[in-house]
Amino acid sequence: MPSNLTTAGAAAALAAVSGSYFVGLGTGQSPSGLVGEAASGGYARQPATLVPTGTTATNGAAVTFAGFTTTLGSFTHAGLFTAATGGTCLWVGSLTAAVNITAGGSITFQAGDLDTAIATAA
Repeated sequence: MPSNLTTAGAAAALAAVSGSYFVGLGTGQSPSGLVGEAASGGYARQPATLVPTGTTATNGAAVTFAGFTTTLGSFTHAGLFTAATGGTCLWVGSLTAAVNITAGGSITFQAGDLDTAIATAA
């Protein structure tokens, strides 16, 4: 029989995975994580802290990507990683709108823009 977490169980699960991570940008996702992450042009994953609220966890402060030395194109997904390079991708999701990385440009996700939730029993 399938089961679902209770609201308290979902909150406990999110509290367990909340903390400091690194955000990466990519062009898609697969079952193992983020696909098409840039590897040059001044791109680097940015630190972020997930803060739990009920059954949702969000970035507690703005996350800014800057310092691009070349135009890298359009990115449609974000992922949370355990390390600034390499590491494990723990979460990936599509952005509400694609972001374009251009030379000299910057991209900012405001606090609360990146969020993940755990489904609970209906």
